[in-house]
Amino acid sequence: MSSDKKKQILLLVVALPLPTLITWVYFVVNSDSSAFVQQTAYFVGKLAQFLLPIVVVWFAADQRFGFHKPRRAGVFIGVLFGLATCALMLGMYQWRLVDSPMLAGLQEKILGKINGFGVDQSWKFLVMGIWYAVFHSLFEEYYWRWFVFQQCKRVFPPWSAIAISSLGFMSHHVVVLAVYLGWQTLFTYQVSLCIAVGGAFWAWLYHRTDSLYPAWISHAIIDAGIFWVAFLMVKESL
Repeated sequence: MSSDKKKQILLLVVALPLPTLITWVYFVVNSDSSAFVQQTAYFVGKLAQFLLPIVVVWFAADQRFGFHKPRRAGVFIGVLFGLATCALMLGMYQWRLVDSPMLAGLQEKILGKINGFGVDQSWKFLVMGIWYAVFHSLFEEYYWRWFVFQQCKRVFPPWSAIAISSLGFMSHHVVVLAVYLGWQTLFTYQVSLCIAVGGAFWAWLYHRTDSLYPAWISHAIIDAGIFWVAFLMVKESL
C-alpha cells in the first residue's frame, strides 16, 4: 500500500467518526448542562467538523475547492426525492405514529432538548428550523458528500465509497434518534437505515451530477419536513 493511500485511510479514520463524537458530546454528555454550555459545545464541535475539509484541502497540493453549477435534471431528481420523502414522513406520522406507543414521551424529550438550547417560543423554533433546513443541510452536504465521499473515492470504487460515506453519515444520527426513541428500540435503527439510504442517494446524485446543489436542495426539503413534524408534536407547548 502506498504512503498516499495510507494517509487517505488515516484521514477517513478521523473524518468518518468525528461528527458522531461531536454529537455525543453536545447531545448526550452535556444534555443536563446550561443552555450556554450546550450551545458552546455545539458551536465548537460543529466548527471543528466543518473546518476539517478546509484544513485538508489547504495543505493538500492535489485538492482544490470547487462547486459546479446545478443542472436542471439533477435538481429535479433531488426535489422529487425530497418531496416524496416528506410526504412519506408526514403520512406515517399522521396515520400511523401520532398516537403510537413508540412515540410515547417523545414530545417531552423534544421540548427538553430544544429548551436546553434556549428554544422556548415558536419563533425561536422557526429560526432553528430555518438554520437546519437551509444552512446546516448545506454544511452537511459539503462535509459528507463533497469531502468525505470524495475522499472515499480516492481509496475505494464509487459504490463502495457511497456505502461507506453513507454509513458514516448515518452514525451520528443514531445518537440523536437513540436519545429521543431509546437505544434498545428497533424503530431507532429502522429510521437510521432510512437515513443511510438518503445519504447514499445524495452521494449517488452528487456523483452523477458533479454538483452539490441537487443534494443540498433535496436535503433541505427533508430537513424542513422533519422540523414540521417536530413542530406538530410540540406546538401546543411553545
